[in-house]
Formats: sequence, structure tokens, C-alpha cells
Amino acid sequence: MDLKYSISADESFTFYVRIPSWADRSSTRSGPSKGSTTNISPSDAGLEKFHIPKGRSKISISLHTEPRVVDRANNTAAIYYGPLLYSLALDFNETTRDPVKYDGSGLVDASSTTSHTRDHVVEPTDIWNIAIDPSQIKVARSDHLLSTSMPSPVWSYGAPPLELRVAATEIEWPISWDTPANPPRDPQVRGKPFSARFVPFASAKIHMAHLPKVDLKKVDLDA
Repeated sequence: MDLKYSISADESFTFYVRIPSWADRSSTRSGPSKGSTTNISPSDAGLEKFHIPKGRSKISISLHTEPRVVDRANNTAAIYYGPLLYSLALDFNETTRDPVKYDGSGLVDASSTTSHTRDHVVEPTDIWNIAIDPSQIKVARSDHLLSTSMPSPVWSYGAPPLELRVAATEIEWPISWDTPANPPRDPQVRGKPFSARFVPFASAKIHMAHLPKVDLKKVDLDA
């Protein structure tokens, strides 16, 4: 991400730009002196400081980021890229029905809903019971970056322009009360390692974002 500022000042002053926490220290800044490109060095408050002289000047900041792995409870990990949490991409079947009461005892009284109110049932058709090796991650660009316009809405499943590829393998992971049980602390591998797709959390219909960790041999993430 590139930020560019053109400034016209009657007097010299100090100008601050907030640097997001996801920007790594390979991000660069330049200006107001010509040719002065250096790495950013934000304060503890996340502010990058510029001394702006009287007159006209230009400054710019180029923000870089890499996938970040955040350890979670019970030997699991979450993966972020930029400000976004990423989730396992799972194909699914989606059906709808008249809304059912929370306790399953029958249909919701029609007087408390509208004709548009429906329950949506989303069931995965892909392997969801996986563990990941967070030391093997690659950023992948989708075909949307080659088109003239972004899909609308961009948060639909498969629409975001950036995905991640993560080394993964199928594991034993039981079902409890029709939903995945707590992630296994010591995953038992069932299948051959493969390259798993991860998409922004908001675009995933089924959210599998905190996954058990394992060490895997080198996986071809382009496969």
C-alpha cells in the first residue's frame, strides 16, 4: 500500500502518519528531501514523524506486510495477512428452510417474522478436519487482479483478490453435537500433506480459522 502526500505550508511544522500494526519494518518512507528513502521507524504510539519545511513538499510511505502467525490455545494457530484474519476455504452446499425455533421444537411463529425470513443450512463438501504447518505459507493472487474491475460484492466467497496457500494435512478430529469438537492437542495425521487455500474470514461461509499445528515435510504450495 502506497500513501502519497502533497503539502503546501506557510510555516514549517511536524507531520505524523499513523502506521498500522500489520506493516512490517521493511516498509519505507521518502521526503520531504529528494532521494531520502529509508525504512520506517514509528514511535511506540505507531506514528511516523516528518519535519515539513515552509513551502511545497511531497512525502510518501510504502507499507509492506507478510503473513503473520498468531498462536492460540491448545496448540492451534491463526493466520493474518495485513489487517485480515484468514480462514480455510471450504466448498459447501447451502439449503434454506422455514425458520425453526432455537430448541428445535417446531417452526417460528409466522407473526414474528417476514416472508423473507429463512434459515440457511451450510454443509461443507471439502475436508475440514486439517492441521497446518504455519512455517509454510505463500501469498497467492487470484485472476480478479487481472480484470478491469473488482467483483461486487468483493466479500463474497471466492471474490477477494488475495488468498493464502498453507501446508496442511488431514487429521483425526471428532464431531461433537453436530459440530467439530475441541481441536486435538496432539493431531494424528490421516492423509498426505497438501496445499490448502485460505481466504479472508469475512468471505468464508464456514469459518475454520484456529487450526492445530503440525510439522510437515516441504509441500508444493503451487500445486
